[in-house]
Amino acid sequence: MMPMCIIMGPDGTLGDSGLSSPVNASGNPAGLSNLSSCFIKCEEDEVELVLAMKTYILPEGGYPEEDMAWAVTHGEGSDDDALHIGYKSTDDEDITLYFRYYDDIVGYVIVTKETDTEDKDYLKIYAFFDDEYDDWTFEKSYLYVGTAGGFPAYILGQDSNGDNVTNYEGFPFFEDESSSTRAFEIYYDEITE
Repeated sequence: MMPMCIIMGPDGTLGDSGLSSPVNASGNPAGLSNLSSCFIKCEEDEVELVLAMKTYILPEGGYPEEDMAWAVTHGEGSDDDALHIGYKSTDDEDITLYFRYYDDIVGYVIVTKETDTEDKDYLKIYAFFDDEYDDWTFEKSYLYVGTAGGFPAYILGQDSNGDNVTNYEGFPFFEDESSSTRAFEIYYDEITE
């Protein structure tokens, strides 16, 4: 009976460079008579994604120079952030937009996992106003979608009060069309953090 040797390559190996016969008891490489390759589809662990948003909002008939306000998601990190920006899991069913620093609810964010006609998966992120703010519009919106571990890259440092200063303008996703709702379609291959 011939000895058997199983060689496992890194994910995505498509070549045989660097393969060699195992060394037998004589100290010499064993002869190879048959070599078979089996490709096994690797199941990737699903990474938990989070999102954080800062958006400028404007009341109906308002003037940008005078009436512009802003809203943010609260969540992890909100208590330590100068603007109370925090992130929440994209799986969370309770993602809320809050008016400035306060606990006044401006709107909500819904995240769904979708597949396009070419079988590519993406996240659809949809923000909308609470009834009390239904005559407001979204203006510039900055969105972070990535891992919780990637979010600290957007912390610039601390202000004089010791609160974190988040570089929301550096968030990877941006939309500035004036609209009563805000929608993002983000393909998984666009998420780099």
